[in-house]
This record gives sequence, structure tokens and C-alpha cells, in this order.
Amino acid sequence: MPDNTVQIRVGADLSKAQAAIAALKPEIQAAAGSMGKSFQQAGVEVERGLINSHQSVHLLAEEMGIHLPRAVVGAVSEILPSIN
Repeated sequence: MPDNTVQIRVGADLSKAQAAIAALKPEIQAAAGSMGKSFQQAGVEVERGLINSHQSVHLLAEEMGIHLPRAVVGAVSEILPSIN
């Protein structure tokens, strides 16, 4: 049976690789800072959406003239954003 192996040999100058990594470091730090701000904003929007969902469930229950326990309102309000 023939030998179906492939060997790939890569030669690299370590000093050039370290210099390239050092050059990318400021860009990586800037991108990480930008991502952090985006994640923080997304968290605020999710929290706002959950509060709105919670209030919507309360209002819906009030409109129907029923009382929902707090735990049920919380469970339904967590599910509500995923309903399209």
C-alpha cells in the first residue's frame, strides 16, 4: 500500500515573528478596548429590554384582569424577547 503522507516544513525567523507581534500589539489593544465598550453597551440594551419585557407582562396581566405571581412574570419576561 502506498504511503499517503505529506510533510510540510516551515522555516521562520523568530526575531521577525516577535517584531511582527510587537507591531500588532497596539492594534490588538485598541480593538479590545473597542470591543469592551461594545459589550458594555450591549449589556445595557439587554437589561433595558428585560425591564421592558417585565413591565409588558405586568401590563398584559393587568389588562386581562388576572394576577400573576412574581416568579411567573419573571419567567415569561425572560422568554418574551426570544418570541418573534
